[in-house]
Amino acid sequence: MKTYSYENFHDVDAAVIFCVDPRFWAQTQQFVKEELGIEKYDPYTYPGGPLCLLREDSQELYYGLIKAASIELHSAKKIILISHAMCGGYRLMEGVQGEEAIVRQTADLEKITNDLKERFPGVEVESYFLKTISDTELTFEKL
Repeated sequence: MKTYSYENFHDVDAAVIFCVDPRFWAQTQQFVKEELGIEKYDPYTYPGGPLCLLREDSQELYYGLIKAASIELHSAKKIILISHAMCGGYRLMEGVQGEEAIVRQTADLEKITNDLKERFPGVEVESYFLKTISDTELTFEKL
């Protein structure tokens, strides 16, 4: 059986909430590590990413996980929210797409950011929107 090395740590710099869409996983991880300088983080994924903090069927579960695991157990001092264009989660679960989805996602990020700041004072919250530039390039814009 092959063995794997690991770093035995408990604290993380942040909780990062992003979409389950596999098209953007590698780039999201690269962005968080290289652009934001966050090496250790708790990843939370859901169709629509931060949408998990608004929907009735998932809201309390995800808030509870972030509080218990990331803030209390892993001492995270920051929460990063990342939404993306062309999100199937918003299309399937919220019934919006295209420009309407982007407007909705942006408004949702603002609402979630405010709610997180109220629930977890002292924890920094940042929101980003992943935009595709072409079929082969994308960027992350801070909101």
